Amino acid sequence: MALLWCLWMAIGILAGPGVSQDCTAPPEAQNLALRRPAMQSSTFSEQIEKSEPGRAVDGSHKGIFEQGSCSHTGRDTEPWWTVDLGKRHSVSVVIVKNREDECCWKRLQGAQIHVGDSFVNYGKDNPLCGTINDPSLGSLSTICCSGLEGRYVTIVIPGRAEYLSLCEVEVLSQGCITPPGAQNLALRRQAAQSSSFLGTIFDMAGNAVDGNRNGVWERGSCSLTKRDTEPWWTVDLGRRHSVSMVMVKNREDGSYWKRLKGAEIHVGDSLTDNGKSNPLCGTINDTRPGSLSTICCNGRQGRYVTITIPGRAEYLSLCEVEVLSQSCVSQPRAFNLALGRPATQSSTLANTTGQAVAGRAVDGKHDGKLEQGSCSQTQRDMEPWWNVDLVSRYSVSMVIVKHLEDECCGERLQGAEIHVGDSLVNHGKNNPLCGTITETKPGALSTICCNGLAGRYITIVIPGRAGNLTLCEVEVISQGCAPRSSAAGLTLTPFWGP
Repeated sequence: MALLWCLWMAIGILAGPGVSQDCTAPPEAQNLALRRPAMQSSTFSEQIEKSEPGRAVDGSHKGIFEQGSCSHTGRDTEPWWTVDLGKRHSVSVVIVKNREDECCWKRLQGAQIHVGDSFVNYGKDNPLCGTINDPSLGSLSTICCSGLEGRYVTIVIPGRAEYLSLCEVEVLSQGCITPPGAQNLALRRQAAQSSSFLGTIFDMAGNAVDGNRNGVWERGSCSLTKRDTEPWWTVDLGRRHSVSMVMVKNREDGSYWKRLKGAEIHVGDSLTDNGKSNPLCGTINDTRPGSLSTICCNGRQGRYVTITIPGRAEYLSLCEVEVLSQSCVSQPRAFNLALGRPATQSSTLANTTGQAVAGRAVDGKHDGKLEQGSCSQTQRDMEPWWNVDLVSRYSVSMVIVKHLEDECCGERLQGAEIHVGDSLVNHGKNNPLCGTITETKPGALSTICCNGLAGRYITIVIPGRAGNLTLCEVEVISQGCAPRSSAAGLTLTPFWGP
C-alpha cells in the first residue's frame, strides 16, 4: 500500500498541476454561499428579474434558464460573479452547476474561481482556486480549494467577451477534520467559571474536562454556572498550544440544552476579561439535546480556551469540552524539500559580505545567530519577503521556521505569513495562505501545518508593516513520499524537525 501511495505521489509530481485529484467534501461541510449576497458584472437586459446574481445561490439546481434559477450577465469583457460569505472562511470545494440549455453550456469553459478577502477588481485578483474545464451540458464542476481562506468567492471568464451564466454555486466549508496524532489538551486541566450553580462538585468547572461525555447534569459530569450576565468558562492548557478544534458536548436533559445557543469559543494568551477578549475561534449554533459541536480553530494559538454566552444573562452548562491539538505530524518518508533550493528575498542586509543572502535559510544549518553566517536577513523593507523555489510542484505537509536567537529581535517574525502555490506574481504573496507565525520567543521553532497544500514556491512575508525579515532555517516538509532526486540533481534529505 505504501508503495502504491508513493507511486501515485510521484506521478502527480511529474505530471504537475494538471493531474486531477479526488475532491471530497469533509464531514460537517456546509454550503457557505446559500442565500448570501451576490453581485455580477451586469445583468442580462432582456430578462433582468430572471438573471439576478442571487439566482445562483438560491438552493435550486435547475439548469434551464427559463425556469428562473440561473444567474446571467450581459455579454461583458471578462464577466464576473461574486458571493460575499459574510466573513472569512476556510473553503474546501466550490461546486458549479452549468446550464442544460442546448444553446449555452459551452460558455463556461475556462471560468476561474478565486477565493480571498479583497474586493479590489471584484475579487479577480484574489488567489486562484481552480479552473472549470468541463463545460458539458448540465455539468457539475467540483473545484478543490484545499482550505483556501477568504470572504469572497469570485467566478470570472478571463481573456474574452462572454455571457456568464451560473445555475448554482455551492461553496463548501473546509469542515473540521481531526489531524493525525491530535491530543485532547484540556483533559483534566485546571478550569474556572463565572460562578457555580450550587457550589458543589456537581457543577464545578472541572466537570467539563473530566473525560466523561455524559450529558445529564445530575450524574455529576457537567459544569453549571448561575444565571450570570455573559457567563464564562475557561480552561488553562498549561502553556501555549496550536489548536485544531474545540468540541463541546451539550446537555441532554430537560429543555436546558437550548441555553448554549450562540456561545462563543475564544483562544489566546490573555486572561483579561476572563479570556473573553482573546481572538474568536467560532460560535456554537447547534443546540440540539446532547449535540456535539465541533468548532474549527485552524491552528489558532493560545494558552487559554474560553467559552462565553455574549449579550445576555444565561446559565452556562458544559458536559465536556475537548481542545484538540493542531498536531502537525509528518508522514512516513517525509523529506525537506527546500534544502539547497534557489532562494530570493526582497533585499539583503548591507555590509554582511554575503552572510545574510536568501540561500542561508536553506543551507541545512540551524545556527540561530546572524554573525554565524547561517541566517538570511533583509533590509528594513515595507512588507519584506523571502521565497524558495522547490523546482517542482509538491504537496506540503508543514513548514518549519527557525527564529533568530538574539534577545533583541524575537518579535520580528510575529505575524509573518507562509504562502504556498505555483505563481510568482507579487513574489508569491498572492498564493494560498498556509498559516501565520505567532511565536515571538528568540530561537523558537515555528511549525506551520499546510495539510497537503500544493505548489512550487514557498513565500514568507511580513504583511502590513516595515521590518527586517530574518530566517535562520526554513524546512518545507513533504506531505508523504518525495522522489530521492530532482531535476536539479539535488538529493532530498529527511527533515530535522521538532
